[in-house]
Amino acid sequence: MTEQELRHQNFVMRIGRLPLVPYFRPGDPEFADAVGRLAIGTHAMLLAHHGMLVCERELTAAVNTAEELEETARLFLIIKDRPYGQLTRAQVAELERLFPKSI
Repeated sequence: MTEQELRHQNFVMRIGRLPLVPYFRPGDPEFADAVGRLAIGTHAMLLAHHGMLVCERELTAAVNTAEELEETARLFLIIKDRPYGQLTRAQVAELERLFPKSI
């Protein structure tokens, strides 16, 4: 398994689905509504032009998830146009079944 494939596997196991919240200005009530709608069934999300949001039961788990997300983003920026392997839908489904995320 290549480093990229291993990183993708770890991302699926630790983070799973990663929605992107569109940009809202700070303090916009619609921002909170958008985050609330997308937060169902996920532990992390990207906030356009703001950063990331990670939710876990314990601080250590949240830090680990944030680090995994940052490392995965760094890796994707490094490999950009280079070919890389991705897990199949069946492989992702198996990981989600074996490592369910529940807050």
